[in-house]
Amino acid sequence: MVVEQAESGHLRARTTPEWERALGRQVRDLRVHAGLTQVELARAANIGPATVSRMETGRGGTLSSLIDVLRVLGQEAWLDGLAPVATVSPIQMARAHEAARRRQRVRVRRVE
Repeated sequence: MVVEQAESGHLRARTTPEWERALGRQVRDLRVHAGLTQVELARAANIGPATVSRMETGRGGTLSSLIDVLRVLGQEAWLDGLAPVATVSPIQMARAHEAARRRQRVRVRRVE
């Protein structure tokens, strides 16, 4: 969760519309940097120009359209960041933790 500092000085999380606008601005910046118009990007991504416009202004678009746009803009790494590949499963972590805990137990023998 991204937390921002509001004008009042209090911390708060971004709302969904704020995320949409922020992502839209990033898509627009990438498109402009690539030297593409909205129409050119739309054609290359096989979506409508109105979809690109809505996406850039934070007024919607589908996940599929976003993926198509990111591919055209060479930003598939964004998608990898959304769903990183797990290198260790939670079950493996729990088993390793339990094994370490067992090794750390101190056994005391009574001497009679």
